[in-house]
Amino acid sequence: MMFQGFNVVALGSAQLTISPQNTLLVSGIGSSGFDGVHIDKASSQNHAINFNNIPAITAGGVLRVTNMASNGLNQMSASSESLV
Repeated sequence: MMFQGFNVVALGSAQLTISPQNTLLVSGIGSSGFDGVHIDKASSQNHAINFNNIPAITAGGVLRVTNMASNGLNQMSASSESLV
């Protein structure tokens, strides 16, 4: 789906919807570690992601934000990663 000019894809059991206020809502995040959302920022150099209404993360849970980029072999790899 397209959201504010970005291609966004649900991963695992995650579900994506766009609210009437034009915010991207992600639901269906379970404990498998495979659920989430991929936001293809393509060639955009300037972007911001704001997290709102995040429920409490249970003990042992992780919110991971990874910035992906093409490496010298034209493969996608993590260029930076943060645990929130």
